[in-house]
Amino acid sequence: MKKLRTQIFGFSLIESQFESVVSFRSDVTMYGKLEDLFKILDNDHDGRIDGLEFIGGLVLVCRASFEEKVKLLFEAFGK
Repeated sequence: MKKLRTQIFGFSLIESQFESVVSFRSDVTMYGKLEDLFKILDNDHDGRIDGLEFIGGLVLVCRASFEEKVKLLFEAFGK
């Protein structure tokens, strides 16, 4: 994870890029509008989803136990 943290900064998606990335799954929009999902993931409200925001969102919706999610988040965001 340390390598991931050092390489993921600088990676970011604007809203149109985010929509292109997630639109490959047609069922994504049945849970809400993509623009709302973008706003939720954009924690710092800078108009971009950076790599850590994106990974954090993926971890929260993945099918894993709470403990597994917490462990992964601490590994991804820990120092």
